[in-house]
Amino acid sequence: MRPFSFEPKRILTAVDFSDLSSLALKYAAVGAFQFNADLIVMHAERIEVPPYILADDYEHLLSELKKRRHLAEEFLADYVHQVLGNAAERLNILYLVVEGHPADAILQVSETERAELIVMGTHGRTGWQRFRLGSVTEAVVRGTKVPVFVVRQKEREFIDVNDPTAVPKLTKILCPVNFTETAKLALNYAVSIAARFKAHLTALYIDEEGETDREKARDELCQWLPDEVTTQCSVEPIVLSGRAANQIVAFAQEGNFDLLVIGAERKPLLHSVLFGTTTEAILRASPIPMLIVPAQPSNFSG
Repeated sequence: MRPFSFEPKRILTAVDFSDLSSLALKYAAVGAFQFNADLIVMHAERIEVPPYILADDYEHLLSELKKRRHLAEEFLADYVHQVLGNAAERLNILYLVVEGHPADAILQVSETERAELIVMGTHGRTGWQRFRLGSVTEAVVRGTKVPVFVVRQKEREFIDVNDPTAVPKLTKILCPVNFTETAKLALNYAVSIAARFKAHLTALYIDEEGETDREKARDELCQWLPDEVTTQCSVEPIVLSGRAANQIVAFAQEGNFDLLVIGAERKPLLHSVLFGTTTEAILRASPIPMLIVPAQPSNFSG
């Protein structure tokens, strides 16, 4: 079986014209340059037809909506050029304005446009505000079939945000593992990225029960790592005890890592919203960019 290589050729990013979406757009542009990929930039808006619209007025309304969408597409293109500057001319960019709830629209466009990577920003909301307002990013992570690269404001710089063609500053990558198939998928992505950027990769296992002999657990972790891992990049296995989400976030912060790669298990929506998962908890608190790999991503060919 040939080693897995993560080389996305179609990258999708959704914007709402906020500062956070501008940051995500810059990251997406860097990815497009690095992987020589097409860049799909989309904006989703929900258009409600008033119930009092009569049949005679419907054709006029459709005409106005068509004109509005055309103006929105022009505005989207202008926005991208303002954020990326001249670099936008050197990218193959597809502009899309779609109707619908942002999360649903992103997932649909990802499918129809065959995106292999989604780049998004997150505010990292917690508590009642997150529950009340919801999170587009979390909804996309729960529903996507492809990896999602997540950024937020005020995190340590992964790139020079003023240069859309910048090379990512990738020297240290963290990949939490728990001996599941989803974790193995995530590790393959982490290995591929580490090999491409000649970065050091740390595979981190958290013993949440606190009853495992660390040396024995470390030996098991070394045996679990695929043979090609140690030949493609520098790998360090680490075993810690404690609550997984807390330990992973703290380790990422203290270790001054550049990127966190983690797998996302499928969970029922109700359970996911009310109680959360380790991946979602890390998503809300991670101090560094994250690549979230869903179970059985559609473009996995390792």
